Amino acid sequence: MITILCIKNTTNKAFDITPLIKLNIKLSKSIKNICWTLTFQITKNSTLEIDVGDVIILKENKKEVFSGVILTKEQETLSFKALDYAFYFNKNKETYQFVDVEASEVIKTLILSMKGKIGTIDSSNLMVDKFYFDKSIGSIISEIIDNIFSKEGKNYLFYYSDGKFNFVKAPKEKYKEGLLKPLSSIKGIHNSYNFNSLNYIEIPKKKTSIENLKNSVKVFIQKDKQYLKIDEKKDSNSIKKFGLMQEIIEIKEQDLDLAANKAENILKKLNKVSEQITIIIPLGGTISLLPGDILNLNYPEYNILGVYEIKNISYEINNTIKISLTCEKVN
Repeated sequence: MITILCIKNTTNKAFDITPLIKLNIKLSKSIKNICWTLTFQITKNSTLEIDVGDVIILKENKKEVFSGVILTKEQETLSFKALDYAFYFNKNKETYQFVDVEASEVIKTLILSMKGKIGTIDSSNLMVDKFYFDKSIGSIISEIIDNIFSKEGKNYLFYYSDGKFNFVKAPKEKYKEGLLKPLSSIKGIHNSYNFNSLNYIEIPKKKTSIENLKNSVKVFIQKDKQYLKIDEKKDSNSIKKFGLMQEIIEIKEQDLDLAANKAENILKKLNKVSEQITIIIPLGGTISLLPGDILNLNYPEYNILGVYEIKNISYEINNTIKISLTCEKVN
């Protein structure tokens, strides 16, 4: 059962607006974005004035699955868009100085500075030693995630869920380390009948591409108004097969010790033929999957077999919950 509440920012009073909501509620998120987006439309005979700045809470069977702020309202159609509270991390700039502080402790400091609640925070091997001036908190977090990848070759995710902010090692990294099993089933429900909804998908769309492939990475540093090459990593076999596809990156002098790792990790990340599939699950049972979750997919009739990471997810909520997934192959 889906319930939508509106908390007026002027009175802090909560109203159940579920009866006012038209069909086609959509809840979506990309792994690249830190915010969930909720869009919905209400009927025109509403006596309640819903406006930008009001808080929207989406509940499924009394459990909160989204909480955020209305950012846009289209008066003609009474359509609304809300983002969860991670939105504020991108909208607020601050000045910080960290001296050899482990990355997860920096993340905790940033969350607390926004008066947020700390959820699951995974540690890393990255020490942050930097002065940040006039930077959005979201951009600082993104830079930390990029630097962890440069140093360790590991992907981390930052997101808001269950009233808390989380900073975790991506599930695919835990899978590669043998600490996590991919999901092989997703709960579906129809007329009180439970089943594995992965067994009842629409015909998937599959795409392989070398459009974003890079098989050579050069690292430069700027010194005395000149750019000096300090490192290079390349894959000769890939270059022979696909032709030269080169990436050039610049690093700061204080990050010289990361140059080799950064070039190697970027090459490892980009030097591959990407395989993406789009799956539509007509009867997903609950709002439980997250971008970054990994699935074990077995569809030999569509030549799809292996472990995939969810890159984008969209829930379309009508009388049932329809799930659209864009996934990329992990192995």
